[in-house]
Amino acid sequence: MREWLKLLLYSICIITLLLHLLPDGKFVKYVRFYAGLLFFLIALEPLLGLFLGNGELTKLLQLRFLKEEYRDLSGTVEGLGELKNTRIREAYQKEINRQIAEIAASCTGKEASARITFSADGYTPESAEIRLSASESSQSFPAGAIFSDTPSAAAKTDDSKLSFAAATIRQELFSVYALPSEAVLIFDTGGASL
Repeated sequence: MREWLKLLLYSICIITLLLHLLPDGKFVKYVRFYAGLLFFLIALEPLLGLFLGNGELTKLLQLRFLKEEYRDLSGTVEGLGELKNTRIREAYQKEINRQIAEIAASCTGKEASARITFSADGYTPESAEIRLSASESSQSFPAGAIFSDTPSAAAKTDDSKLSFAAATIRQELFSVYALPSEAVLIFDTGGASL
């Protein structure tokens, strides 16, 4: 009981000192409110102890604070889960780009790069843009062979090889990724569309 009276007296002194030190302004009413609330809780401690038992108020407050911390932590974990999903989606998309470029390279014998557009879920390829470039080790096709007005016999042969390779790439992408032929754009070294 003496400890409670000492705590009550100390709190009155501290609250009074605090109110005298604060300059008059808009914060005084907030300090007065929270100081009064704190004083009220200190004054009611013996009564709450009778109804709740000794230490029950402390336990209730601790449980309440732990629930708040858990709620904050759950929100943080959700944010981390979204970050993790973003990283997984980016790695997945990068791998699909690599695979499609590899398919194009194996079908044409040229180096290839791919840029894939994914659906809103981030995992389903919707369209592909493939750029072929001649490597030093592979035979290069003329850049605009398809669009020349008077193609030579060699150009016709190269043109048929390119057309066949483009058809093969589209067929492979359809069978593996279910990409329709019209969603696959293939460009040769010079920018000619196949």
